[in-house]
Amino acid sequence: MTSIEQCEPLVGNNSRSVKIDNQINFLKIIGFIPVLLVFLIFGYIYFAFVFSIWSIETHLNTCQEIERIIGLVFFHIFMILALVSYIRTVFTDPGRVPPSYSPDIELGRPSEYKTCRKCQALKPPRAHHCSTCGRCVLRMDHHCPWVNNCVGWRNHKFFVLFLIWTAMTSCVVFGFTLLRLSEVGFHWVIDINFLITVLVSGTFGVALLLFSFQHLWLVRNNFTTLEVISASDCCSICSETVRSPYNMGHQRNFSQIFGERPLLWLFPILTVSGDGVHWEVEGANQV
Repeated sequence: MTSIEQCEPLVGNNSRSVKIDNQINFLKIIGFIPVLLVFLIFGYIYFAFVFSIWSIETHLNTCQEIERIIGLVFFHIFMILALVSYIRTVFTDPGRVPPSYSPDIELGRPSEYKTCRKCQALKPPRAHHCSTCGRCVLRMDHHCPWVNNCVGWRNHKFFVLFLIWTAMTSCVVFGFTLLRLSEVGFHWVIDINFLITVLVSGTFGVALLLFSFQHLWLVRNNFTTLEVISASDCCSICSETVRSPYNMGHQRNFSQIFGERPLLWLFPILTVSGDGVHWEVEGANQV
């Protein structure tokens, strides 16, 4: 009887663990629906801008022809960079806590080392547990359903570049579509492709530019979204009254996420520095 009673909790824990794993796998599969939607939006904008809006038969003078070429060149460059950044955000692991991780007690303050209540393992500074992914993520910023992944230490750069390049793509599409309308006549605004393209690119351009500035501010000041949310003075954090303990100066803050070579900052190449576990703080060698 005693042995059976001892086994029952283990069986219960195993069954709960399997159930949680199944739920996480299901969420991951369902999570690709927003990803497919993003690809469909990219595909529609490409079709509408390249094959519909520029296919209207009008006589173009030399300046207008140069304008068309410039618009298409910038559009393709920005869209390729945006798509590659998006794909890398989706499929790059944001950072896992090493199984062998143990805090350097002698280099930091022991009280700052915590154990994840769900993983039942030591959790490095700035790491957080994601219930959707079912694990702790290094320097977790947030879980984004639009990329079906966490934004963390290893893919935060790709996420910021996705925002920037998609915003730039939207601005190019919006601006050159309006120029095209001025050439062919604004009565073409009733055309469904013109109408949707203007509305989508204009809305996305403004929203993503604001979102880009927000994340550039976070990187510049060495904050994460979760750290901002948990800050005691959220109302005044953007006014520089709250300083991140990990703030090492703007250039070093950027280099932690974008790498040591500024020439590669604008390209979706993995250049993150450090190990995602140890973070320098003001007044200490490392955390």
